[in-house]
Amino acid sequence: MADLSTSARAKVQIDAGQSLRVESEGGSATVTAIYGAPAGATVVTGSSVFGPYGVPAVLSVLCTSGTASYSVVRDDPAANTLTAAEVARIKVGTVSLLASALPAASSANAGTFYRVTDENGGTLYYSTGVSMIKLAPGLSEYDIASCLWADRGTGVVGQVKRISNLGNNPLVEAVWDGARWAPRGGRQLIYSSRGNIDGASATTSAVTLPAVTIPGGLLGVNFGLDVEVATHTLASAATTANTISYTFGGFELFGTDRTTSRRIWNGRRLRNMDAANVQTVMSNASGMGGFEAAANDPKETTKNTTADVAMAGTATAVAGSALVNRCDEFKIWWVGA
Repeated sequence: MADLSTSARAKVQIDAGQSLRVESEGGSATVTAIYGAPAGATVVTGSSVFGPYGVPAVLSVLCTSGTASYSVVRDDPAANTLTAAEVARIKVGTVSLLASALPAASSANAGTFYRVTDENGGTLYYSTGVSMIKLAPGLSEYDIASCLWADRGTGVVGQVKRISNLGNNPLVEAVWDGARWAPRGGRQLIYSSRGNIDGASATTSAVTLPAVTIPGGLLGVNFGLDVEVATHTLASAATTANTISYTFGGFELFGTDRTTSRRIWNGRRLRNMDAANVQTVMSNASGMGGFEAAANDPKETTKNTTADVAMAGTATAVAGSALVNRCDEFKIWWVGA
């Protein structure tokens, strides 16, 4: 149905066997035959139907005051009335059923929406009367949408979401495992320094490592973080102290002195061991690389990871003359169980 405002005019063509319905609200409209219909003009102040005619016709509709609307209808009033089945479908809305019960498209179900509950977590179809159209991927299909961690909600098994606000990586992918969101593939990078970070040139050169907030709920039971730090000094002078310090809610993950070593790579794994509030730090000996060994037990702390936890720290080199300490690489990974 088309609408006309005051003084607006429309020229409408109808086929043989069709009619033109004109309705006026708050005023009047004038309908004039141009050809194919009896000559003359008719003033409409309510609702009038023109036709059907045995031949194609053209009529002019002029809204003289108020507003007017017009629509083309068939000549059979019964054909313009919803059947009981059509009314029932409108009242019901979207029909939910199993894939085995999804009917073929037909004139009887034209315009009906179907939600197939056992297909990819729920898939929406629409009947045109001729074909059944899949309107969108199912909930568990890998049509990955982005959201904030706080807006992640729940999902269906296998569903993937891209979390846009973890660290500085907007492409962190989480998969619903049936109970919680886990890092897709078991490990996802949430922060990377993406370049060098230099300290000031001084006898004590301290690099401020990136401050990262771990949002509440990211570290579920047996989930964890891998923190990797690589540094070196830009002068050949031997250092008297060379220390990486990085904390998780104030708890020291590193804190070991490499003394005369100019170049350091170190990593720590922090893991919630069978709880969401008890963390164990793996590889906490005083070695220098990817392999560390010591007789001491792993360090442990208790932090409530259902709430946000702040991480921050420094890498500091001390020497007898001025030098620049550089962080070559800094990464934090989200690790699954």
